[in-house]
Amino acid sequence: MVGRPRQNRTRLHDIDIHMHYFYRHQTPGENGCINWTAGRHRQGYGMMGAWRVADGKKIMTTTHRIAARMKFDRPIDSEEYVIHTCSNMSCVNPEHLIIGDRKDIHSVMRKNRRYRPNGHDQYIDRH
Repeated sequence: MVGRPRQNRTRLHDIDIHMHYFYRHQTPGENGCINWTAGRHRQGYGMMGAWRVADGKKIMTTTHRIAARMKFDRPIDSEEYVIHTCSNMSCVNPEHLIIGDRKDIHSVMRKNRRYRPNGHDQYIDRH
């Protein structure tokens, strides 16, 4: 059954996910953020399992990319960046997400005062 959604899965273009799991692990946060409360990447991004439609393989994906798929109603290419305008890596609020390129990431980081001027592509912790 390659490429077909299984029971309790919802198709988001090129992946299938469990929507009830996605919504169950969210909680309201500061500044309108919706924080992911389940598993996270070491950099703070929310993570969850999904199934690739093309071959039915289980993959791990970031939750903000899932939220962006729902907001923009299209798949997100691997070359595209989903950028948090709120600088909260665990946020899955679609209103806080934009799609852009590397220059857009740097401009958002500068705007939020989280950019290192010495050229390193790193986020600065505000605390």
